[in-house]
Amino acid sequence: MIDNLLVLAVLDSAQSGGSDSTPWFFSNEVVGATIGALLAAALTFVITRRATSNAVTQDNVLLSARLKEVEAELGLRDTELTEANTRITELAAVQDHYGHVRELLGKSIVVQEFEQPVLLLGPRFVGKSSLLAQWHAPWDRGPLAATRSHRRASVPVYDFRRPDAVPHFADPDVRTAVDVHLKLRVHDFPGELSAQASAIETARAETAELREKTGRNLGVVLVCMFDAAEAGTELREETVRYYNGDLFASIRTLVSHRDVDIQRLVIVFNKFDVLLAKRPGEPVEALLELCVESFSKTLQPLYGACNPERVCETVTVLDRDNLLRSQGATVVFGEVARGIVDAMSGSGAADRLMGEQRATTYMSRNF
Repeated sequence: MIDNLLVLAVLDSAQSGGSDSTPWFFSNEVVGATIGALLAAALTFVITRRATSNAVTQDNVLLSARLKEVEAELGLRDTELTEANTRITELAAVQDHYGHVRELLGKSIVVQEFEQPVLLLGPRFVGKSSLLAQWHAPWDRGPLAATRSHRRASVPVYDFRRPDAVPHFADPDVRTAVDVHLKLRVHDFPGELSAQASAIETARAETAELREKTGRNLGVVLVCMFDAAEAGTELREETVRYYNGDLFASIRTLVSHRDVDIQRLVIVFNKFDVLLAKRPGEPVEALLELCVESFSKTLQPLYGACNPERVCETVTVLDRDNLLRSQGATVVFGEVARGIVDAMSGSGAADRLMGEQRATTYMSRNF
């Protein structure tokens, strides 16, 4: 509106012809100055308006570009979110499955087996195979041939459940109950001297394996068998040569180097019924003392190889033809198994396993 008034004033001044009565502010100089100022202001306004418009346009372009970037980022986030939700669903399914597996593992029972190595030693025809048959297959009443090669047999001894749960082998975070099966791994060697090298190597290997599996300082059980009928008489040459062979001297050396441990030494006087028949009327205790005295020198190579409290002896009658006449095999079995049962169960199970019948310890005074 101001611009319009100024224009009207200029026109009015021009129509009046510029008489002296015209006001000073309508003079040509003033009008010119005013018009210049107005033109300058208009030009400034136009330039400013255009510059502002360009800036706004540029801002709009930048904002549009940023908006597109944000939309692209949001689209990427939506894709990632969808993938994440899918992954979460998959992991939830895995978690449910794993939880179910852990529950089943917790309810399962781990079975551990430990075998006590037992070496049956003695010359031919002293009853080693008969003793093994009484333990391993007492129902088999067939005839037994002399052992011609190294034979092995596994004999169950005692089963129990450990009082403490242990980490499951499939997942250490899951603790589960453990059923322990104790067995005898019995080695029956031929009575010839040529088989003694195999017995020595077996004693060494079995000691190492038993230590590794149990984590305890256990060893092999030696069952030395004699023919009780030789007691009180001159021993057979086969008996003397067998017990003076390399076997027992080598075992003693291996024991001194800690390569072999003797968990128990059980001395068995078999065919005791024959000795009773040869000496009728003599007390059983006296005949047992006679056996100890007769065979003690034969075992000299083993003196000092184990502690005296690990040495015991008993008598047996291993009759394959008449099962009712067989005696003593269970006593030997109990003495052989005592060490591993005591070591692994620790609950007095060995005493319950052996019952009231026990071996004597007369021979231990020599060790």
